[in-house]
Amino acid sequence: MRQHYKIFFVLAPISILIVVLFLIWVNLRRQDNEIEDIYVECILDGLRLTQESTFIAFSENDVTGFNRWIPFYFELHMHYDYTASEIEDILENIANTLTLYSENRNALFSTNQLIWTAVRLSPAQYNITLVVIPDTDELMITSATSVERIVISTDKTYHEYLFSTFIIESRMTISGDIFYSSRVSIETRINAETLSINPNYGIASMAGYGINNFELIFPAGFANILEYEVIERQSMDDDVEMFATVIIFSSYEESIVFRPFIRIEYGYSNVGYIVPALPVFIN
Repeated sequence: MRQHYKIFFVLAPISILIVVLFLIWVNLRRQDNEIEDIYVECILDGLRLTQESTFIAFSENDVTGFNRWIPFYFELHMHYDYTASEIEDILENIANTLTLYSENRNALFSTNQLIWTAVRLSPAQYNITLVVIPDTDELMITSATSVERIVISTDKTYHEYLFSTFIIESRMTISGDIFYSSRVSIETRINAETLSINPNYGIASMAGYGINNFELIFPAGFANILEYEVIERQSMDDDVEMFATVIIFSSYEESIVFRPFIRIEYGYSNVGYIVPALPVFIN
C-alpha cells in the first residue's frame, strides 16, 4: 500500500506538469494564430488602389494572350522590407478568392486564380498588380458595365476595395491568326499644357490583310476624354502597322487605366475588333 502512495506522489506532479505544459502550448498556438490573423489584416489593409478611372476592354471569345486579362493596381507599404518575390509569395498564400461586384451589388465573377506581381520601389514600398483571367463561360459583359468593388477573401476574413469609376466590356474579337496587338504604350502622363497623351498601338497582320481604317472604341465621356486622333501611321519591317495617337482631355486627370477596343476595317469589307495587349496607365 505504501508503495502505491509513493508511485502516486511521483506521478501526480508529472501529470500536473504535463497538463500545465499542454495549456501553455494551446495558449501559444492561439497567440500564434492571433498574430497571424493580425499579420494578414495588416497586409490586406495596407493594399491601396492606385487607379481612379478605369476602362478595360476584353475579348468575348478569345482566351489566348492578354485578351481576357482584367488588371487591378495597388500600392503597398510594409513595416519591414521584403523582396518583390517574397511579397508575391505572401499575397499568394493569404489571398484565396476575388469576387467582382457590379454597381447594383450583383456578383459578376469569382475566382481563386489570382496572379500577383510586385515591384519594389524603395525599402518596404511596392507597386502591386493583381490580374484575373475569367474564362469565356465565367464572365460575359456585352455592354459597358460599371464595377463597384472587388472583394478579396482569406481563410478567415475579407477586404473590400471600392472604385470611383471602373467599366468593363467584352466584344467578339478578330482571331489572332489574322491580326493581333503586338505593341502598346504601357505608361504615360498627361501633358499639363495640352491636356493630352500620345499612346501608340501596333497591330501585326498574320494573313496579309491591309488595314483600311483604325478607331479607338470606349464609353463616351470616359475620364473626360474629349477626342482622339491618329496623327501618324507607320509600316514596320515585321508586318506591323504602328498607329500613333493623340488623346485630348477636357481637364487634367491622373491614375487612369485605359484599354479601349481597336476597331479596324481590313480587306475589302471586313470589320472587327482587337484588344490591346495591355492597358495604358496614366499616372
